[in-house]
Amino acid sequence: FFQAEDGIRDKLVTGVQTCALPICGAMQGTGTLATDAFMTSNVTGTLLTLSRPWTNSGTVNLLASANSTLSGTGTFTNQGKGTVNVAPGPGNSTTISVTNFTNDATVNVNSGTLALAGTGTVTDAGAYQLADNSTLSLQAGTRTLNGTVGLQTGPGTGTTVAVAGATVTLGKAAAMSNERLTVSSGSLTLPEAGTNYSPTSTTPSVTVSGAGTLTANTAGVGVMKIPVGGTLTVSGGTITGSAGISDAGAFNWSGGTVTTAGTATLTTTGTTNVAGAVTLGRDWTAGPGATVNLSGAGEVSISTGKTLTLGTAVGASTVNINGTSTTPFKGGGTLTIVAGNTLNDNVATDVDLTGVAFNNNGTVNSASGNLLLGAGAVAGETGTYALGGTAAGNGGTVSLISGSRTTTGGFSGF
Repeated sequence: FFQAEDGIRDKLVTGVQTCALPICGAMQGTGTLATDAFMTSNVTGTLLTLSRPWTNSGTVNLLASANSTLSGTGTFTNQGKGTVNVAPGPGNSTTISVTNFTNDATVNVNSGTLALAGTGTVTDAGAYQLADNSTLSLQAGTRTLNGTVGLQTGPGTGTTVAVAGATVTLGKAAAMSNERLTVSSGSLTLPEAGTNYSPTSTTPSVTVSGAGTLTANTAGVGVMKIPVGGTLTVSGGTITGSAGISDAGAFNWSGGTVTTAGTATLTTTGTTNVAGAVTLGRDWTAGPGATVNLSGAGEVSISTGKTLTLGTAVGASTVNINGTSTTPFKGGGTLTIVAGNTLNDNVATDVDLTGVAFNNNGTVNSASGNLLLGAGAVAGETGTYALGGTAAGNGGTVSLISGSRTTTGGFSGF
């Protein structure tokens, strides 16, 4: 083989060539290695060190069926009709950590995990296509994805895009159709969240944890949607941005912050499970037909100026306080129970709601504990306090600790 002006050539063959180039070990030097459209490059080892630029317009097969690494100070650009195929196998990963890996063509992740760990700044125009149960992990550097991150064929079951240290931004026209999206460190920005995130699976999931940040923006009225059957999980980190979030599936919230720099809202119509200390920095409407369960150390700090509204005029919603926190709602914001909706205080100890402006226009059931209230959110409330609640017991109490309230709905159960 020799390096021609337009790519690698076999010196024994004249004319158009289709040839295979086996590669392993190290590729050193300063000149550009160009593999053209007729070239298939098979990287056979588990470690390849690249110290020169490599531009690929042909096919590159990363063949190692175990954990493998393409590293070094060089750069790798997949361009034109270039295709990179990765298949380390289930449970294994292929890590590309050259300074810059740029994909302007096609990358197929056929099994296992492709980890991009280069520290450079890259803009991709190409496509990443994921097979069932495969993962694209973005671990370092700054990357803008202007192409698509999608599926090869089939339902896309288990396909995952994981942001795990990189700073990632999707272009406005780009879209992700994978089943699972995780942000555990680093950040992911969706400039047009309503179209950037468009999973084809009926059971998609979005998970934010650790120090990860998911920014869902919109230039119009776009909303990031979690469909029925989907799951939003926040155990740490931050969800922010100017786009609304509409969750018709499950919302598992045990840590972290859901906020906005503007007026974007959160709407949930499925079941929300709050199992840790969380912060709400945007208005949240739970309903219609929503359930919010607080268990364990679950408590919601509602930021000043923000409101958690339980229910709408259509479809009853319920909050169940079952946890160990004595301040399940706090933070200086507002908690409002809409008429026809219910808050159940199911614990036998004090439940202190003096840290929020609480307005009950629905029904509050206090089973056996002491519900501590401060000033109302508005001049008057029209709801009912049922002392005795919905569970067997000796009945609860409601205590006004501070401020004044006008309640026209009355009390029952004593």
